Amino acid sequence: MNCESAGDYPLYAGKLAQERAVEASGIPFTIARTTQFHEFAAQMWRAGTRGPLHFIPRMRTRPVAVREVGARLVDLAEAGPEGRAEDFGGPREESLVDMARRYARASGAGRFVIPVGLRGAFGRAQRDGSLLPGPGALHGTETFDEWLGRVHRER
Repeated sequence: MNCESAGDYPLYAGKLAQERAVEASGIPFTIARTTQFHEFAAQMWRAGTRGPLHFIPRMRTRPVAVREVGARLVDLAEAGPEGRAEDFGGPREESLVDMARRYARASGAGRFVIPVGLRGAFGRAQRDGSLLPGPGALHGTETFDEWLGRVHRER
C-alpha cells in the first residue's frame, strides 16, 4: 500500500510520518501495513448516511479479515524485528461501492447507495489502485462475501 500517493489525506500522512520516525530511531522495529478490514464497508455505510441515501467513495480495495490480520501480527511479533514487513491484504480486489451494496442487502437495509469520487490525490489513489498492496504482498483467505455470510449467521 502506497501511503505516499495519498499524502493529502491527514490519516495516511500521519501514519507515514510515524513510520519514518520509527525507521530513523535506531530501535529495532517491524512495520506492518494492511488493507482495510471487511468491516470497513459497514463503517462507510454508516458514515455516509444522509437520510435514506448512503454516499460511498469509489475505491478499489482488497479487504482482509480482522482475525487474519491478528494472526499475522502475532507471527510478526514472535519473529522479532524485521523492518518493513510484506504488505498484507485480502484474497481479492473489491469495489467499496459494491461491498456497501452487498452489506446493505445482507443487513436488510434497503437504502440507496450513491457512488462518489473524492477529489485530490487521495481520491485518485482510491480509484486508481495506488492503495492496493503491491506484487510482493501476502494475502489472507477469507473473502468479503464469506465474512459477510459468517457474521450474519452469528447474529
